[in-house]
Amino acid sequence: MVRLFILISLCASLWAGYLQEGIKAYKKGNYKEALRLYKLAAEEGNIRAMTNLGVMYRYRIGVKKSCDRALSYFQEAAKSGFPRALTELGVMYETADCVERDFKKAFEYYEKAAKKGYARAITNLAYLIQKGLGTKKDTQTALKLYKKAADMGYVRAMVFVGQMYEAGDGVPKDFETAFKYYETAAKKGYARAQAYLGAMYEKGLGVKKSIERAIYWWEKAAKNGSAEAMNALGFMYMKGNGVEKDNKKALEYFTKSAKKGFAWARYNLGYLYRFGLGVPKDCKKALYWYRLAARGGYVLANVALGKMYDRGECVERDEKAAFENFLNGALKGNLYSMLQIGRMYEEGRGVKRDFKEAAKWYEKAAIGGSAQATYNLGLLYYNGLGVEKDEHTGLILMQKAKNMGLETVDM
Repeated sequence: MVRLFILISLCASLWAGYLQEGIKAYKKGNYKEALRLYKLAAEEGNIRAMTNLGVMYRYRIGVKKSCDRALSYFQEAAKSGFPRALTELGVMYETADCVERDFKKAFEYYEKAAKKGYARAITNLAYLIQKGLGTKKDTQTALKLYKKAADMGYVRAMVFVGQMYEAGDGVPKDFETAFKYYETAAKKGYARAQAYLGAMYEKGLGVKKSIERAIYWWEKAAKNGSAEAMNALGFMYMKGNGVEKDNKKALEYFTKSAKKGFAWARYNLGYLYRFGLGVPKDCKKALYWYRLAARGGYVLANVALGKMYDRGECVERDEKAAFENFLNGALKGNLYSMLQIGRMYEEGRGVKRDFKEAAKWYEKAAIGGSAQATYNLGLLYYNGLGVEKDEHTGLILMQKAKNMGLETVDM
């Protein structure tokens, strides 16, 4: 019996040794050796090694991505209740990576891991509850969970708490509290928090406004890989705000941010190339970056492309392409795009003339506060185009537009 105990202890020590050596190899970037050692440990039932293997196969770290192997390793480790494996499975179901998206399953996995006190799972669970994904929306419970994870030192949770207080999501707006949470996470080196802290200093939210401190934190965040901070610094150099105006430096920061996929930076790059700021004017590059920004959901890129196609600027005039871009912008809530869609329907440019559709889009833009759209809608009522003729309503709307500050009629 004693010999058996000694043998088991030696084996356990050996398996743990494989795991630890694997971790050392992984940290050195020797992924091939790490994979070999993790497999040896996993074969003997080490759940942490199994989870590490799942991570490598899922994220293509030193190996070709294999959904089957990643799932298999995570599921095996999850059987023992290992919280990280449970959380990885939750993330896969939440993001539809290797599996069909299923928020309810994601919720179940996060909940199991959260009950074991795993901060990442607690945070992910809170996010689903905050957004009402896979469960009933409950901002108060979400905030409570975020705070629990934040108290455990988890920086992502600190940022989520800060965002809720900054936006007034489920709680009264409290910029000072938001600032404190961002600051705590920022001082721990979390790039996202550092970028947000910079923005708080720039706007003077929860703290005395300081462009100098904003730049300080954005520079830290940029060094830590924050695309948002890189874009913010580029914008400061482009405008000469807190730093000497330098379009070349702006171009440098925007490029770094854009290469990380940040849509706003891609738009800004398009802007620099379109107008030749800090770089020779290049229509092809302007269009390239604007299109990438538009695909990334940045609405002003749709607006810019719509204008360029409508005017024939840097590209052959194409009213259909202009209409498509303005429509994308309008559907995202951009007032200028709504106005342009109304005009194009009214004039039959890029789309079949339809006064009813023109009135619909003018009304949407007018409700949003567009004086020009309000005036144009008034004209349609006055003339009975697309709406039942009502001269009185038409005159009221046109006067309202003038009261809103419309001095010249821009048709």
